[in-house]
Amino acid sequence: MPLKLSLLIGAVFGVIAAIMAFLIIYNEYSKHRLSRPRLWKEALGGATVAFFVILSLSMAAGWFLSLPLRDAHYQGTPASRRQNMATLEQGDLLLLTVSVAMAT
Repeated sequence: MPLKLSLLIGAVFGVIAAIMAFLIIYNEYSKHRLSRPRLWKEALGGATVAFFVILSLSMAAGWFLSLPLRDAHYQGTPASRRQNMATLEQGDLLLLTVSVAMAT
C-alpha cells in the first residue's frame, strides 16, 4: 500500500513540477531567440526530466519508509502482528507527509 500511495503522490506532484519546469524553461529560452519548434522541444524535454525525477524520488522515499514497517509486521506473536499492522497503516500517513514535504 505505501508504494502505491507514493506512486500516486509522485505522479501528482510530478505533473505540477513538469508544468512549472516547462513554463520556466520556455520563458528563459524564449529570450535567446530560438525557433519555436526548438523552444517547445527544449521545454518539453526539461518538463519530462522534472516529472521523472519527482516520481523517482517519491517512489524511493516510499520504498525506504516502508522497509522498517514491513520488517516490524513479520516479527512477533500473532497478537503483536495485529498491533504491528495498525502501525503499518499509520506509516501510510507518515509516508504521505514526507512525500508531500519532499515534493514541495
